[in-house]
Amino acid sequence: MDALQDPQARQSFIKKLRDLADSLETPENTLDRIAFGGLTTAVVRTGIELGLFHFLSKNDGPATLEEIATATGANPILLGRLLRHLSANGVVSQVGINSFQSNHVTQNLCVPGVEAGVNWFFEGLGPQYMELPAFLKRTNYANPTDVMHTVVQDAYKLDEGDNAFDWLQKDPTTLAIFQKFMSIRRQGAQETWLSVYPVEEETKSWNPDKAVYVNIGGNIGMQNAEFKQKYPNVPGRVILQDRPENVAKAIQTPGVENIAYDFFTPQPIKGAKFYYFRTVLHNWPDDKVVEILKNTKSAMGEESIILVDEIVVPDVGASSWTTSIDLTMLCGHASTARTQSQWDEVFERAGLMRLSTMEYHGHTGESLMKLQAL
Repeated sequence: MDALQDPQARQSFIKKLRDLADSLETPENTLDRIAFGGLTTAVVRTGIELGLFHFLSKNDGPATLEEIATATGANPILLGRLLRHLSANGVVSQVGINSFQSNHVTQNLCVPGVEAGVNWFFEGLGPQYMELPAFLKRTNYANPTDVMHTVVQDAYKLDEGDNAFDWLQKDPTTLAIFQKFMSIRRQGAQETWLSVYPVEEETKSWNPDKAVYVNIGGNIGMQNAEFKQKYPNVPGRVILQDRPENVAKAIQTPGVENIAYDFFTPQPIKGAKFYYFRTVLHNWPDDKVVEILKNTKSAMGEESIILVDEIVVPDVGASSWTTSIDLTMLCGHASTARTQSQWDEVFERAGLMRLSTMEYHGHTGESLMKLQAL
């Protein structure tokens, strides 16, 4: 099993096991797995609210229904029904009558990024997924390209002229769920852009008075904090830029400047070494991405580089995570997760050339693309 320490080998093994399981399904099994998927997510979301998975994971061995009810405050009869469904779907293990314990999936659900992801995908995205079939039928199955007319507007009955970001700004509860997920999803991950890019080598003689790293659309600044932690002695200013509501809640990392900025306006930080976008451009259709990149290009100096940290969808064999993010972008932003050729076409329209692509997380397709001005 040592080979499974390799992430790509592990994902390949998982896929083969799932393909085998799928090949053994009866029609009723397929109905069960697909039709009740949303229900299981709802029950998991309830379990997170109750602190159920943390309790079971911390418990020394099995716990009785009465013990779990005392710990969570839930009605024992209701709790038994929820736990039996979770056990039937492999989320917890039932080991006896009214006796349950954690398993590997239970423990995975205690990881902060996973827990936050379930909350965000259920609360923020679930209604959009429910609306998707009706929206596609109403629009005659056209591919959405108008950010002001896609699934999110219909799912949440948004005000005229509002997009997904406007909706979040007006819904602070959902915004907080989104910000938490975005800030911790890859927190502590070993595979990031910093693990593949030669930052120190390219900044050895950088002028400390100039910006070295501008994180554009960087939410509350987790990437800035990680940059400063890994490279505390790299010379130059380190800057976070995002919408005012995100900057207002930004992490106060020593040595990081937090600046409100709209990337549909010209970039005010001139001549930086790295202009960095992480999971920003997939939120916008092609024309908007070209506009954003042109605004950044206008500020570039001779030594400037744009770093685009995004999913690159493989032409064959895309993972379920990658395809799910792609359709999520369709729902919320009339946008897409792009293949390499699609990215290159957008870059060229913006007057940029891709020098390299460095994949750092195979399952999700997350990669760092290095661009220079033409």
